[in-house]
Parts: sequence; C-alpha cells; structure tokens
Amino acid sequence: MKRYILFDFDGTLADSLFIGIEVLKRLQGKYQSKAPTLTMIRNLGLRGVIKKTHFPLIKLPTLVRDVRTELSKKILEVSLFSGWTRVLPVLAKKYTLGIVSSNSTENVNVFLKHHNIQDWFDFVYSNNSVFGKQVVLKRLCKKRGIGLNELVYVGDEDRDIQAGRKLGIPVIAVSWGYNSKRLLQKAKAEHIIKTPLEVIKVIDTLK
Repeated sequence: MKRYILFDFDGTLADSLFIGIEVLKRLQGKYQSKAPTLTMIRNLGLRGVIKKTHFPLIKLPTLVRDVRTELSKKILEVSLFSGWTRVLPVLAKKYTLGIVSSNSTENVNVFLKHHNIQDWFDFVYSNNSVFGKQVVLKRLCKKRGIGLNELVYVGDEDRDIQAGRKLGIPVIAVSWGYNSKRLLQKAKAEHIIKTPLEVIKVIDTLK
C-alpha cells in the first residue's frame, strides 16, 4: 500500500511562532482584540485562545488572510526546525510527502525553496477552513484521489490530533510547535516526538 506523509507547516516544519505573534500584535488594533501571548497559544490551543480573547469566529477567515499577507513579508526570516534536512530525504525515498496548511501556497513554496527542501515534497495544499482540520484533510484526499487509510499526519496542535481521531488517521504530534506537550497529552496524542528523527521510528511501527 502506498503511504502519504502529510506535514503541517507552521509550528511543525517552520519555526514561525514568534513572528506570528508579532504579526498578531500589529493587527490587534484592526480587530479590536488583544493579541495572544506565547503562553496562551502553547497551553490553550486555537479554540482556547479564541475563547480567552473573545475573538469573534466570523472574523477568523479574514484574520487568517491578513496574517498570510503579513507573513509573506517576513517568510525569509522564518527558520526551518533543526533536524528536518536529515529526515526528509530519508522519508521521501519510501513515501510520498505533502504539506497541508492554512498558510498560503506562495508562502510555503518560498520557504521550501529558501531552505532548499522543495524537492522532497510532491505537493502543497492550502486551505484555511474554519470547520476543522478533518474537513481540510477530506478535501485534500478527494482532490488528489488519496485514501484516508494511506495517510499519516505530522502536526503540532491538539486539533491535528482530534482531526486524525475523527478520520481514523494516525497522527504524529511534535512537541516543539504551537501547542505544548501538556496540551498534546490532554488531547490524547498516541505519538509525541521531541525531534524530527523520531518521525522515522514512529512511521516504521505503523501498519
């Protein structure tokens, strides 16, 4: 059976958290909402932050678009998390690699080329649906003709874990991203890793 390894972008491959917080601080006047702190994002997750800051859901799609635009100006300042340059070539020899993100395809592709890792990925899928990541993953599968049973998802948030559980997809949660290890454990993640190298070991154990 062919297997696809899907990667979240921000917080999993791209170390964009601090720049993202800077962007949110600049935008807070426009949305009349206080920008979340690093602690809030890491420990509460997206839903928790929205609830804590009383941010109106109806404005979320517009905020995502604004953040994308602002991030495009700083995308070359975003670092690749250490370890991926060793791991991605190994995975690409055995599996088809793709990226699914709420960030724009343009931002992701610029980042991949800047860090010279574009050759390891077969596709980038951008979708900022507010209905949950399970909807995004289903849309991706339909578009590319991929079976859910062929997927492994690598992400950094509790909502990644929840989406995987709803769809029956194994999720590998990284502990260095937008959500803390404690929040990932609260979401009942089956696989939590500390370094990219551990992805290889976990995938090899999956049937």
